[in-house]
Amino acid sequence: MNAWRGVLRPAAMGLAFLISWGCGPKVDFLHREPDFGYPALKQGRIAALGAVTTQGSPEDRRSLREPLSQGLETALRGERRDLAVLGINQTLWEIGDGFREDLLDAFDRGGRLEQEDLALLDSLMGDQARYVALARVEDQWISRDEAEEQSEPDETKTTVTVSLTIRVAFVVYDLQSGRSVWSATLTGSDKNSSTFTDKDQGFWASLASAVLGLDDHDDPSAPNAAGTLRKIFSKFAKELPSED
Repeated sequence: MNAWRGVLRPAAMGLAFLISWGCGPKVDFLHREPDFGYPALKQGRIAALGAVTTQGSPEDRRSLREPLSQGLETALRGERRDLAVLGINQTLWEIGDGFREDLLDAFDRGGRLEQEDLALLDSLMGDQARYVALARVEDQWISRDEAEEQSEPDETKTTVTVSLTIRVAFVVYDLQSGRSVWSATLTGSDKNSSTFTDKDQGFWASLASAVLGLDDHDDPSAPNAAGTLRKIFSKFAKELPSED
């Protein structure tokens, strides 16, 4: 059987090639309070409080907090050089690791912070930053699509596309007023595609391929979630109020 597989596969299939591509993240929802404008944001400064995910086991979710939080801080610093951004290390110095973990736990569970938490945050770091930003990965899914094209009478091209889509919610709180002043939901998607060329080898070769499973092409791998999240976080930073 292995000998059949080695002889028939080169004759039945052409070379497969992989293409990675994606479109920029889109804004599904955005709300901004009228008093949250660029002058207030620039003067008040913003802190990257952290990011969480609702996906995976409790252990996985907790282990991903710091990489996600660092991604949020990196996006704010990289895309908004016009703003004073208080980093996670400085935030921890001001409020302590235990209190920050409690806040992220609460944001993980309900996607919001309570007024008493915001009041305590303001008392601990109000002189360092007026605004705090949080992110929450709310959904992530993989989809598959297959398309065939008859390129020549005896040749068929099959393109398999595997897509990764991630939806993230963002909130910016004003510590002075104890309320959300900016919130948005962003969705990003990336795709990997592989194209295979199959040649019609006649009845016996087709029968052997079917019996031996030679027509089963390997799907492309799903895109890396880190790259998709990086683009979503960058889009978030760009959507914050800016100088027109």
